Amino acid sequence: MNAGKTSACSLLWTAVDSLWLEGQGKVGRLHGQEQRDIQDNSLRKLGAVEDSNEVMVSGSEIRAACSYMPTRYGFAPGKWELDTSVKNQDENLLHEVLTRVQDLHEEEIKDLLFDHMGLNCCMGGKPAASWEIQRVENCNVYVGTLETFIEERAMEDEVEPHKANSMDDQDRGRKPNAWEMDMKAEIPLLFVSGKEARRKVPNSEVVKICGDCLGRGKVAYNSSKQVRLMKSGRGSSGTSCNSPESSQTWMRCRQCYGQGALLHKKVLSVNWRTILVKRVCATKSAKSVPDEVFHKARGVRLYKSQSYQCEPACLSDGLSKFSESVISERAFIPESARVICERHEISLIPVTRVVMANKKKSFKFYILGLSKEIYAEEYPIVHLSVEIMLLVRSQSM
Repeated sequence: MNAGKTSACSLLWTAVDSLWLEGQGKVGRLHGQEQRDIQDNSLRKLGAVEDSNEVMVSGSEIRAACSYMPTRYGFAPGKWELDTSVKNQDENLLHEVLTRVQDLHEEEIKDLLFDHMGLNCCMGGKPAASWEIQRVENCNVYVGTLETFIEERAMEDEVEPHKANSMDDQDRGRKPNAWEMDMKAEIPLLFVSGKEARRKVPNSEVVKICGDCLGRGKVAYNSSKQVRLMKSGRGSSGTSCNSPESSQTWMRCRQCYGQGALLHKKVLSVNWRTILVKRVCATKSAKSVPDEVFHKARGVRLYKSQSYQCEPACLSDGLSKFSESVISERAFIPESARVICERHEISLIPVTRVVMANKKKSFKFYILGLSKEIYAEEYPIVHLSVEIMLLVRSQSM
């Protein structure tokens, strides 16, 4: 218990301290009024949250999570709890990764932007090469998710021709309803969507006379008193069928295949799927980035809870309110379904906002997550043909 608690606390301390170091390093690289502007923003602890009520979550509040019991509030067990002998090495590795992601110099920022431009043919390299970096700002984001793993059941009717011995031996007992049938052997791994299973319902088979042929097994070929037209195979026009069967008055019933009876039965259809609720809590500086971009980014998981019905996290005031807002958006569960398990997570996504400018224009882009993904929707689009013409003109002068 103590080892797990210490590991969870150390993980939170490491994440917050790394993000705090990020802000201190970047502020020092700015100059003049720009440096003062960013320094004022950085005085509110890095990793702070702004929600609709302007609630701020400081680094000290996140540290307060160490006083909670990990088993009670569901801190995710990880490799830090498996082997205490390598715990410090793992924590140092995490600290090193976060520092490398957040403590970026001007050359590293431009290299990331150049790599991103290489994947987009419509982006020219001149702005990234010649424009100056005027501002580097931290605007970290919290992402909250609530996954609800449900099982849906429905009874379906199936009809097939009744053949000899096609009906199972039945004890003629009561037909079970959808939720009385045991499907435990078919349940997939939790939160793995897409699996379906079908099973015949016991004591649900009923033999009925075929309504098309009235139990005769054959139907009159010209029962509608009109010559039936069929495709001759030699052309596309409708012609009278010349097959030997056309001279007969009767033909085999296509519904029961000549059996004269149909076997009606109930089949249980079961579907397992995950309903996902996602919510983002971002600062004003990151409001221009779509939520889906943050959901795809890799971050540091601060909280995890898994149970039949998750409760809001009992952490700092800001994180608790954010957790409550995620839980309050719990998806509607259909009457034909039941909840198997819920999983609630809160993650911190490192986000760096960079502003570049020349004499007349400016644009901003974002460095997201532990993978340092680039989001640069405002990057000036310059077609390669235009850039080549400008390069040739500059060399000829």
